Amino acid sequence: MKRVSVSQLLLAVGIFALLIPAVTFAKPKKVKDGELVLTSDAGYECLRNSKGRIKSGKVRSKKKGNFFRAYRLNKKQKRKFKRLNRQIRKLNRKKKLSAKLQAKLERFEGQRDRMSPKSRKEACEALFFAYDNPSGGGGGSGGDGGGDPSPVLNFAAYTGEFGIREAQRLYSRFAYGASRAELEAAVSRGLVATVDLLLTYRAEPGLDAEALDIQCDEYLAREELYFDDDPDDDNERCNSINPLDFDNEGFIQSMLYKRRKTQNPLHYRLVDFFHDERMAAQCQNLQNSQRHFQTQHFRFLEGIARSFDYADYIRRVKDDALVAYVNLDLGENSVFNPLQAPNENFAREWLELASTSPNYKGAPVYDAVTIANLALSLTGRGYNMQEVPVGFDDQGREESVTLMNPALVPSAFVPGTKVLFQGSPFERAVVDADDAADAILSHPATYYHFAEELLQEFLHPNPGEASIDLIAADIQAANGNFRGALRKIMLSQEFFSEANKRMLVKSPIELMIGFLRQTEYPYSHRRLEDDLEDLGHDLCRPGNRNAGQIFGWDNRKLASEAFVIERRNVVVEMVNYMHYNLPDEWNYDVYEIFVADLDPGLNSAEALVDRTAELLGLELNAAQREAAAYYLNYNWETCNGNEPDLLGCEEGEKFAKREAFDAAPDAPEHLMERKVQGLLALLATSDEYNLR
Repeated sequence: MKRVSVSQLLLAVGIFALLIPAVTFAKPKKVKDGELVLTSDAGYECLRNSKGRIKSGKVRSKKKGNFFRAYRLNKKQKRKFKRLNRQIRKLNRKKKLSAKLQAKLERFEGQRDRMSPKSRKEACEALFFAYDNPSGGGGGSGGDGGGDPSPVLNFAAYTGEFGIREAQRLYSRFAYGASRAELEAAVSRGLVATVDLLLTYRAEPGLDAEALDIQCDEYLAREELYFDDDPDDDNERCNSINPLDFDNEGFIQSMLYKRRKTQNPLHYRLVDFFHDERMAAQCQNLQNSQRHFQTQHFRFLEGIARSFDYADYIRRVKDDALVAYVNLDLGENSVFNPLQAPNENFAREWLELASTSPNYKGAPVYDAVTIANLALSLTGRGYNMQEVPVGFDDQGREESVTLMNPALVPSAFVPGTKVLFQGSPFERAVVDADDAADAILSHPATYYHFAEELLQEFLHPNPGEASIDLIAADIQAANGNFRGALRKIMLSQEFFSEANKRMLVKSPIELMIGFLRQTEYPYSHRRLEDDLEDLGHDLCRPGNRNAGQIFGWDNRKLASEAFVIERRNVVVEMVNYMHYNLPDEWNYDVYEIFVADLDPGLNSAEALVDRTAELLGLELNAAQREAAAYYLNYNWETCNGNEPDLLGCEEGEKFAKREAFDAAPDAPEHLMERKVQGLLALLATSDEYNLR
């Protein structure tokens, strides 16, 4: 069976179009017929051969003509590269970084990125894309863009069958994925009740407590016995009234742990959506007195996800210490200087990313004057420093920490009227930032852009204008609350139509969290964080887009050829970890989860293939189904010993030895558990599994 790479498959169905500004190129070099070489801004050269493969390196000259030497790390460079990764990881795990250590970290990261073959290859791919598309990319302002507009014209309620496959699609798009028990419960309660359940937030005090435990020292209390090899490092208890008492890595891991275990998966999907598509927060480079900004930021997004209140997001994001004040420099507007314009970074992104986008149905929404006036309305913002008591030490002495917090600075505010969207039907006079938020929320482009990105995230990569208008009208009519609009999408016949099946690519977080939720597998959150970092999806370090980190992740790159091997490797690693590393006391039962109650009308191998494919949302053709069943019933081995006489194979040759899958609860491990785990790896590394 011929295999197709993930990137080829996605491009074939017209999912992706990368937005890259027009670039002016030097005259390309020719090496051999059909080969093309471009020079990157960093000075190294990029080659595309006659088969379309791209690599970085350098053109060399010889008497017989030019040749291209691909960039590779030699042994010495490989050792340095690994050493840099270790040093970076070690520094990132520290709770506090002095200015000197922070500078050291940035230096190490710069050295690593300059050496990385993967980074160079990605830059070369972007360079050739820009060369092939000199007028820039296409598609919408968010999502993965490209392809033909979706056939959506209305959102009539779906009235068809709601079985396991339909439930699986619903959970895959809106809730990462679901276990067999969750899918069966969804089918039992019906579509409408399941959608309403997903939309309803339920308090989880037990999960919140476990997340705080991980946030403190990366370990759950029960894990210390099995996984923490430091005998003097018992489960740490952090000071609950000290906002700086947490571990940076533990904080990221606690968020991943919640996504795996929560009974509110839709709400965390929405947190991820806001974190990526609106303004992507960067947690690195914070001063110690600012570290609490990251926990505040994600609590803010969690609150928006629970309320579904987009208008509240627009009004409050200007007060977000992490994104507005630090990442986008709003805190620099604390001194009034009539000879210097205020910093405009946040003002620009408040419009471009968080609300209107630059264009509305082909017409510009704002110009430089609106940006300048919006920045004036945001003046008078800086920081203050506070000494906050956090309890007493062992000697009974009061302890305190220094916290930096956003603050209004009235003396730096520029008074007077400012005009936004001037010359348009939506022109508004404003004085301060609250007025500006109201003006933004009065513009229809705000709701149109948000509706477009909702549809791109959950329904189709390139929704039609009529579809966007319908959803935008619902959101605007509800004063910015999007619960009803999202419910309409979830219940629509368009969502369940064949035309919209597997039209979206899974982000690495969706891929990994989805697999873990489907299989109910208790994988280490520490390893999960490392795996996602390898896949380019670190929750607090976004930004593989050319435009900058604040623009979030480009899923086209995260699912490109550069990451195909990494995606497969992490799935295989998880499956192997399942076999070798789980304590028996954790009672993870492969038989009960995957094998019990197989269809008695089929042979056990075929029944397991069908059941597992259904769980993972895969529709196998006859050849794939046969190949998977064959895998379960045979092992690929070397013929030796008495096997030539018994089995008719030739000494030393590879052959398929019959060792049938055994569905009995007491079956030998190699005939049941290992075969189930191998089947999971086989199906979860397929191209189709990377789509939702």
